[in-house]
Amino acid sequence: MRGRDGPSSHWVEPVNSVLTADTEGGVRRLVAGLVPVRDERCRREPVPAWEPAYRWRGDYVPPVDEPVDGVAVCANDRRDDVAAHGVDFAPPHRARRIRALLADGAEASTVHTDDRLPAGPLYRLLDRLDPGRLDEPARALLRRLRRWDRAMAGGSAEAGAYAAWRAALARRLRVHPRLRALDEPCGFDELFAPWTDPAARIGLALDHLAAGFDLAEPAAEALAEVAAGPPPGEWGSRHLLHPVHLGVAPAVTDAVTAMRERVALAGDTDCVLATSSVPGVSDACWRGPVARYVWDLTDRAASRWIVPFGASGRPGDPHFADQLTHWAAGTLIPVPAGPLTGDETT
Repeated sequence: MRGRDGPSSHWVEPVNSVLTADTEGGVRRLVAGLVPVRDERCRREPVPAWEPAYRWRGDYVPPVDEPVDGVAVCANDRRDDVAAHGVDFAPPHRARRIRALLADGAEASTVHTDDRLPAGPLYRLLDRLDPGRLDEPARALLRRLRRWDRAMAGGSAEAGAYAAWRAALARRLRVHPRLRALDEPCGFDELFAPWTDPAARIGLALDHLAAGFDLAEPAAEALAEVAAGPPPGEWGSRHLLHPVHLGVAPAVTDAVTAMRERVALAGDTDCVLATSSVPGVSDACWRGPVARYVWDLTDRAASRWIVPFGASGRPGDPHFADQLTHWAAGTLIPVPAGPLTGDETT
């Protein structure tokens, strides 16, 4: 990532946060890309760009290129080196969890598959529920969830019950009278539906809603609903891989569709093992790690990695989906150690 005229001097966009290391133990973090300096409002909303206040002044945010002393963790969270380049970052809990795991001596390969949920506002909402106002099945479920270790393991019935509860809560909030205005047409094209659909936005914002509003009543109702219904099942039976395809070729469409309904996953949106779904809409996983890898810079043959499907994009090829089982299970495979070419030192 270091160009001959400086660190990524010709890289314009997209802007990337880069962590790089060399074989002598040096570690650096840098921001690769040029970010024009404009009015702060330009970072948050559309502006009348023809007005002088919002024009680009011709300069850029000063680039970051600095050595790292100790352990470095980059988890798409807001840090000093990237804070000036955006407003939307991942919550800090994933980075904190990674640091804690490394401090406890966890192997790097096991950090990738850590499936423990943070004790965020939504989970802490369970502690605020009054058992005396619940019937016995709901009280029993509440006790189970309070004792649960918050591991979103594929074989965990408690994780499945927790997911069913938060989905029921999301559905109740979707029809809450105070949110009825969300049913009005938004005026945006269907292209923006993923960002404007009320059910999806509520499902993805449950932690924020639990932190800012009193949700005890709908949370208790959702708990009673789950307790009175059929057993939710294990998390992996609900959290199935749902790969998205572009439909560019029937063979690709058929092959990807065949993967659905059979690949159970652990993890969750807020875990280090970030396999995302939308509570209240679907527990199917529509986004996950595009690759996991552990590089050994002193012995490249000892490096390991995995991708979600395989190294080939052609259905029928032996390598079209031969890595999928490993990816779902959290295991890694050797990285082919071909010869180095050129001046590759990082």
